[in-house]
Amino acid sequence: MGLSPKEYEYAGEISYGQEGIWLHEMFHHSNLFTLIGTIDINGNVDKDKMYEALKQVVYCHDALRSVVNVNEDFEPVLLVKRNADFELIYRNIETPLELEKALLMLKEKSILIEDTNRNLFEFELWNTGKNKYKLVMEFHHAICDEGSFGIFIRDLKEAYNNQMILKEHKKHFYDYAHWERNDFDKKDVIEYWKEVLNKQKFIDIPKEKQKSFGVDIGKTVDIALDKTAIKKLENIFKKYQTTMYVGCLALFMRYLHEISGEKNICVGSPVSLRTALGMDEVIGLFVNETIFCCEIFNDEAFHELLARVKKMAANTLTRSLLPFEVIIRETKQAEEMKHLPFHIHFNYIDEHSDKKVQEEIIFEAVDYVKSTLQHNFGLYVERRDENILMQFTYKNTYLEDEAAKEYAKEFNIYINEFINKEE
Repeated sequence: MGLSPKEYEYAGEISYGQEGIWLHEMFHHSNLFTLIGTIDINGNVDKDKMYEALKQVVYCHDALRSVVNVNEDFEPVLLVKRNADFELIYRNIETPLELEKALLMLKEKSILIEDTNRNLFEFELWNTGKNKYKLVMEFHHAICDEGSFGIFIRDLKEAYNNQMILKEHKKHFYDYAHWERNDFDKKDVIEYWKEVLNKQKFIDIPKEKQKSFGVDIGKTVDIALDKTAIKKLENIFKKYQTTMYVGCLALFMRYLHEISGEKNICVGSPVSLRTALGMDEVIGLFVNETIFCCEIFNDEAFHELLARVKKMAANTLTRSLLPFEVIIRETKQAEEMKHLPFHIHFNYIDEHSDKKVQEEIIFEAVDYVKSTLQHNFGLYVERRDENILMQFTYKNTYLEDEAAKEYAKEFNIYINEFINKEE
């Protein structure tokens, strides 16, 4: 790459998660690991001021100034540049059709980790009307996860609206990468997963076509719960002193048990390590895929299942500090087991809008641009304040569209029947 030691502040081991992504991209080029989010901005945006604010955020977060290179032994090395020069691409978009086309084109964009001569991020600012803008943020997953978007926007608002000079964070992503490789005691984690994995397998569900474990075009179908049902569901979970996250996971696992006939249900899910590691203010890849595994019994009351899922989830989350591929390797499982989190999947995202205050410009919630899936079938739940989006996600290689629609309709009925029973 040609960087001299004076041009970077850190050169060392990459994290396990980054290594897995790097290895995948060495053999499979795709946009799977390109994360794209857009955010609507209302107000008279000064593009030069926005550019300066973006430069501040990039400077404050070492992960954004990172690239992955290789050493003489062709081993990946994390390099953090002292400065990351970039442009803010500016576009005028005049019609709704032009905007629709531009958003569709985003789904085709990709940032590849092997291109060490460019940053692992890009920014675009679109003017979509009078005092209406859309900021496009493109990051490679090696330097960012979905939780990083919220941190990025918070710091960007601070730099732009309050015209504050941001201070570089005391904690760095590369501190985490070093800790994970050198100081983390894996023994308890490995022993836990040895016992859990011995009971798991890939379940079959009716109407499935073919299990595949690569990147493919992703599709969604809405489960379409109304606000009344969502509120009732939330009240039921509160009654049992649990969260929407755990409650939706338990409902999904029981539904899978009923349609598959399997007693042992295993569901993959991304888990964030940021809070557990004290890295709440830090941008970077702090997400691992894990699996939630639970036995489901036909004669069991829901509150009993919920208590067991709650306990299981807590045990799993505290033992998911390693990427699943590393766990499979360390526990000496069959190679195919590394795909277990990408068969049936569960993802829950909680987005909270900031309270509206008097600001020069107003940032709305982030919209994520997705086009590909790695898992076969899953439940996606996204909460934005009082609103909840619930969808089944699937690959067309795994389910036909009509089958997915039937499952969504069936799950809607299943949830409403559950509500009526528990009220």
